[in-house]
Amino acid sequence: MIGDKIGICHGATGDENVWSHAQSKLDPEVREQRWQEARLLCVQCPVLDACEAYVSDLEEQGIYIDGVVAGRFSDVDAAHVINDYRQDRCCGCGQRMLPRRRRGSSDLAKHEGIERVHVGEGLCDQCWPIMSRKARGHGQAA
Repeated sequence: MIGDKIGICHGATGDENVWSHAQSKLDPEVREQRWQEARLLCVQCPVLDACEAYVSDLEEQGIYIDGVVAGRFSDVDAAHVINDYRQDRCCGCGQRMLPRRRRGSSDLAKHEGIERVHVGEGLCDQCWPIMSRKARGHGQAA
């Protein structure tokens, strides 16, 4: 709750909690559908700006956020998290994109044919300039 407004995710538990990283144990297709639902719900939330400020503040401190918060995954490196989720589809256009930690990696062969690159905030290089927090006027982009 922020001020007199309650976030859409406030109080979500168990199967209702589509934001949780615990969803990673689900079938990959089901998990992605639930995370996509979480991202879409966040965009409609009355306290989205406050959540974005919260996530940005934690990321500036180098703190990794688990799961979907403010409609996206954390931009902080989660190398210490076992089996962490690597986003491979853009939140903006839904196109496949080369995950950030894969650039320059030796396993690029399995990403052959993917032209878009993950820039940040779950957005590809085509969507980020127009859909990022900075472009929307919600603070500095990551």
